[in-house]
Amino acid sequence: MTIPDAIVLGPFALSVRLLVPVLSFALAALLGRILLRNEHELRRSVFDTLMNGVLLFFLGWKLTPVLGLLIRNPEHILTDPMIALYIPGGRLGGLVGLIFIAAYLSVLFLRSRERLLQAAAPIALIAGSAFFLSAVAGLGIEIVRTVGGDVGAGRLTAVELNGTERPLYPRSGKPVVLNFWATWCGPCRAENEVKTRLFEAYGDSIDLIGVNLIGTEAGSSAVAAYAEQWELSFPIVLDHGGQVASAYAVRGTPTTVFINAESQVVERVFGAMSFSQAERIVRSMLP
Repeated sequence: MTIPDAIVLGPFALSVRLLVPVLSFALAALLGRILLRNEHELRRSVFDTLMNGVLLFFLGWKLTPVLGLLIRNPEHILTDPMIALYIPGGRLGGLVGLIFIAAYLSVLFLRSRERLLQAAAPIALIAGSAFFLSAVAGLGIEIVRTVGGDVGAGRLTAVELNGTERPLYPRSGKPVVLNFWATWCGPCRAENEVKTRLFEAYGDSIDLIGVNLIGTEAGSSAVAAYAEQWELSFPIVLDHGGQVASAYAVRGTPTTVFINAESQVVERVFGAMSFSQAERIVRSMLP
């Protein structure tokens, strides 16, 4: 059995990894509303606190990578401000988000201690239920993927922009990272810096290859111009006919497939990655 990385609804592709915690929180919140259906003031206090906490976490998670990119490569943000919508926060962004929540709860405690203490138990119940549901669902997905034997798609090749055929399978003991992308894809643009940093840091130890979905492009010249504009230094191949994307069950962009030296897919990530996430997976494949 195969668990998809994304659920495709027309032109939209929704990440399963993102949907799991979102749906878990929604179910836990529904449980909380049922339990507090007769406590109108308490219910409002609980959900106001929860929503403010969620918004502050998202703000910290999103602002952290944006500020980091402004420091490292300000021209990326200034040239294309929309990529700020797609940059993932990673572990550091998550930590900053938790700090924002802690600061908010501290201020709320100082201003209205009785209100916060009264709402603490329902909030803990909802948050705990959401975490439990998310953990169980996530574990179930990983078990199904493991049992399903998520292996490589064989000895595939594709053609680079210069017309040279390039193998897309591990050679000389090097793991392979295949990143499926398109020039029109917003999250792909947000991920360009991550891929460039990953190639610069681990280019001698892995084969990082950008697999462009040329069937959705205006032509190879548009892909070449995009690569030059974004200074993409890693190899780029064109997936004519979509055979490579089909072989790896790619349903949306960006999707990154991590293949170890034994030609086994060890991880498949849908959506823009943070550098820390990509680096963690790459290190797990290296001796």
